[in-house]
Amino acid sequence: MNFKNLSKIGAALGIIGSSSILFVILFFNLIRLISGFNFFAITYQFVFYFNIILNVIVSILGIFLSYRSIKQEYFHKKYGIFLLILGISLYAFFLVWRFVIYAFQGVFFLTLIYFSSSILIINWFMHTSFYIPYIYVEPILIIIGAILIIIAKKKSIEP
Repeated sequence: MNFKNLSKIGAALGIIGSSSILFVILFFNLIRLISGFNFFAITYQFVFYFNIILNVIVSILGIFLSYRSIKQEYFHKKYGIFLLILGISLYAFFLVWRFVIYAFQGVFFLTLIYFSSSILIINWFMHTSFYIPYIYVEPILIIIGAILIIIAKKKSIEP
């Protein structure tokens, strides 16, 4: 088996997962803002924008680490390890983030009743079509890609 190709596959998975997260964060939140979804508290706005900024930084870092592991003639295990830590921490962050969102949604549920039905439908569509793969699938792609990079590094012979 060609372990250089295995590492490239792992890096490609890391790029796909990271860039998908970047796309979903920007697209999902842009449509949410355009649709007129109001944010009810300064705290919620802070958490919302903190989530966007953190995910953009993490996504760019994931793309960079994956790209660097493709460009290396002999793949460094450190890129795979950093990518693995990135994927696991991203997955853990998303789980914690869901609890934060559900807490805020519970507090503001009565306010949401006053929204027009179209806004509620847009919000529901965004959660079901973008948020679920964004939380569960994409960090797993990054984790699998990182594991492939680490395996390829262990099996390849350095000069």
